[in-house]
Amino acid sequence: VFGVIVLTLVFDRYLARLAQVTEALAGGEERLQRIADTVPALIAITRVSDGRVLYANRRWYEFMGETPGPGVEHYARGEHVDPRRRDELVEAVHRDGSVDDFECQIRSRQGERHWALISARPVNYAGDAAITRNACAAYLSRTVSRISSAAV
Repeated sequence: VFGVIVLTLVFDRYLARLAQVTEALAGGEERLQRIADTVPALIAITRVSDGRVLYANRRWYEFMGETPGPGVEHYARGEHVDPRRRDELVEAVHRDGSVDDFECQIRSRQGERHWALISARPVNYAGDAAITRNACAAYLSRTVSRISSAAV
């Protein structure tokens, strides 16, 4: 009987601590989401195996013309004007460990094409091998547009 009481007390303390940790993690995740949503760069984490977007910040969704939500799947392969460039990006991350200033054209859902500079790093996200990417696309596209207009 004494052993059962001690075990019950230990288990109750464990559950209480687990609840505290879970609450702290949820608060941390919420803070991180708020921070990521204020960054002007497009941020996305994509699964290596199929290019599925596992996470994206608000700016990525706005730029791509996509809507976040449960049951809605997005794939990085569709955002690259030339899908071979995505493959080259993934290969470079595997080969070099990271990539900076990778130039490519990306396409929004509406079909608008934009030049982008992408930085990418390998990560493990929720147990999946993934790549975190951030892109400076809007600024670069506007700059290229201005330069092109000035040249004409």
